[in-house]
Amino acid sequence: MIEEDEYDDDFLEEEEFTPPTPQRAKQSVDKVLGVRTTVRKSKKTPEDKKREAFCTMIHKYEQAYTRGKIVSDFLDMEDWDDTWMDIIDELLELIYTPRQILLIQYFVFDRMDPETGETVPYEISRDKWVYLESPEQLFELLKTIK
Repeated sequence: MIEEDEYDDDFLEEEEFTPPTPQRAKQSVDKVLGVRTTVRKSKKTPEDKKREAFCTMIHKYEQAYTRGKIVSDFLDMEDWDDTWMDIIDELLELIYTPRQILLIQYFVFDRMDPETGETVPYEISRDKWVYLESPEQLFELLKTIK
């Protein structure tokens, strides 16, 4: 057994953390590889920007729906929530086809079994089911559905 005075407390001292910079990362890579390298930040494509915006929207849509369900146990906010959900539905109708909207609504409202917390599969065609775990997967699947 180690006695209390045998511990080395030096490792507990906090050092100021400096986040890595692209220049420091480049220097580390140069050192490891033994050659000079160039570090470039790639620009996001329009598709990347669309995917990010879509995923953010879906996360917020899920949060709003979940919050509404929790709050409804204590307050009657149905009129308030219905208005926002109607606005979201109308915006979705401007962008997506009816089949795509059904998939988005499944993802937000029905994807998770409330009792087990498990993902419920979605039937995309006769005898073809998919499990969607993330908005990124939803985004990719929506591109294949007309």
